[in-house]
Amino acid sequence: MRLQLDTSVSQPGSTAPAVAPGSGAVTDRGTSSGGQDSVSISALTSTLSRLASDHAARLQQIAGSLSDGSYRVPAATIAGAIVGYSVASE
Repeated sequence: MRLQLDTSVSQPGSTAPAVAPGSGAVTDRGTSSGGQDSVSISALTSTLSRLASDHAARLQQIAGSLSDGSYRVPAATIAGAIVGYSVASE
């Protein structure tokens, strides 16, 4: 993700929208929020939240398999990881 600094000059209390250089996005510089700055990254936040939830569910599934003894990893996967680690550490 790349962030760009908005170098445009704005008068304090101005309610005119500003365009961030190169982004084409209009941001509201008004003071309707009581003068507090806020950032909304809803798409990124929801994606990260979904990924974290998926990851947690997968870890729970693996933990359950480990505890009941049904977790099995193919021997070829283990061998490949051992060889890969050995080759990478030389």
